Amino acid sequence: GDDVVLVVVNLDPDHVQSGWIHLDTGAIGVDEGQRFRVRDLLIERSYTWEGPSNFVELDPVGVPAHVFSVQVGRSRRGVS
Repeated sequence: GDDVVLVVVNLDPDHVQSGWIHLDTGAIGVDEGQRFRVRDLLIERSYTWEGPSNFVELDPVGVPAHVFSVQVGRSRRGVS
């Protein structure tokens, strides 16, 4: 649909966790190779992603979770 939300959470209360998430881009309306924007609704930052694999890092002290609103067709280069 038009209202896609992606949630990534660090359940480790003591350590930073990071890694690659792998999305079914077709299921969220993103064409192969298409850039798309994700906006973190918790910290009010936006990122431009491309393709199904994207890196995230979660710090239990600073940013223990991301709640991303996925915005297809409105991406810009870089991070804002």
